[in-house]
Amino acid sequence: MLCCLLPWFSQRLEASHSCPVCGSETEGAANEVKRLVGLAKNVAAHVGSVESINQVLDKESTTLDEDLRKLEDDANSVRQELERLELQSDTIRAQRQTITDIHNFGGRLEQELKKFAEADQGNLLVTKVVNLERRVAELRHQLDQNAIYRRQDVALDKLSDTCRHYAEILGVEHPEQPVRIDIRNLTLTVKGPQGRQDYLWEIGSAANWMGYHIACLLALHEHFLEVADSSTSPVPQFIFIDQPSQAFFPERMSVERNLTNETEPEPDSDDIKRVQRIFRALSEAVSRTNKRLQIIVIEHVGEAYWSGIPNVHVVERWRGSDALIPPHWLSRYTKVF
Repeated sequence: MLCCLLPWFSQRLEASHSCPVCGSETEGAANEVKRLVGLAKNVAAHVGSVESINQVLDKESTTLDEDLRKLEDDANSVRQELERLELQSDTIRAQRQTITDIHNFGGRLEQELKKFAEADQGNLLVTKVVNLERRVAELRHQLDQNAIYRRQDVALDKLSDTCRHYAEILGVEHPEQPVRIDIRNLTLTVKGPQGRQDYLWEIGSAANWMGYHIACLLALHEHFLEVADSSTSPVPQFIFIDQPSQAFFPERMSVERNLTNETEPEPDSDDIKRVQRIFRALSEAVSRTNKRLQIIVIEHVGEAYWSGIPNVHVVERWRGSDALIPPHWLSRYTKVF
């Protein structure tokens, strides 16, 4: 505003040669106004330079932001590559250690076999040497990391197919999508149509969680019963499952817990079908394992939910005072507890 007013003021003074305040003619006032006009023009020139500098700084700031984003992208790429190399390093280190152990064992055994050959103590020693050589070949085969990984992949592929079979019976969402057990993170992954691997915690509802858990457990037990002798296997031949139907209607289950008689809420057809899928999958596992797998289920639902499904045997129905823990236990051990 000052830059605009001072030139106008100067022109007025030059035209009239009189002071606009007191009316007197004075050259000193006119000269002072001219000096102010010159100062205003100088300020205006510097203001333009500052505005130009701001534009340059804004452009430089934008360029620096782009460079920073590129550097962040490069850092992420380097981080991913580092993780991949660390994983590969662990695998190679384990493989090298195993190969070293094989070579050391083979060298020691070779020396012992030479001693037996030099001793030449008859057919008995020859037979022992042959047996030891056969054992060496077996151990080398077992210690072959590539063979171990191949067997592991074959087992995981088979488990994936079995798990998907049970998932279809249980009625999970998109049962056609491949399921795989992630033994590194001890969880499940589901491969989507676009190739994305979704972990178990990313696939939605409680019914899906319950369905995939049961499908995975049944597939694992079926696999262990096939590959291991039941007398030496560390995996038990039974499963306890507590109230799997609660994933479908937990509110109804809380009502049933408070009932003291045999009356229970009237089920609708959709409830029955969803819970029947659970019992059909469990029955399927019993049949596929030739009844070597025992499944113990504790449930609140009535006969309508499992009637007509094979391999289901009701052991006891607890209601009211006839509870899982007998009443005389409570009176007998009250002082102890």
